[in-house]
Amino acid sequence: MQPTPDPVSDLRAELEGIVSGIEACSDNIARELRLGPPSNSAQISREQWEITRLQNLFFAFFQRFSQAQREESARVGAQGGGAG
Repeated sequence: MQPTPDPVSDLRAELEGIVSGIEACSDNIARELRLGPPSNSAQISREQWEITRLQNLFFAFFQRFSQAQREESARVGAQGGGAG
C-alpha cells in the first residue's frame, strides 16, 4: 500500500528548500565579504543570481499556495461550508 500524499508536508518541504537555499547563498556572500579585499566578485555575482532565482521560486510558490487556498475555500463552500 502506498502512503497517502500529504500536500501540506510537500509544500512545507518546498518552502524550506527555497529558504535554505537563500540562507546558504547569503552565508556564502557574507563569508566572501569577510575575507576582505580583494573579494571574489564572480562568486558574489553567482550567489546574487541564485538568490534572484530562488526569490522567483518563492513568489511563484506563494502564488500557487494562494490559488490552492482559494480553490479549497471554494470547494468547502460548495460542500455547504464544512462547519456545523
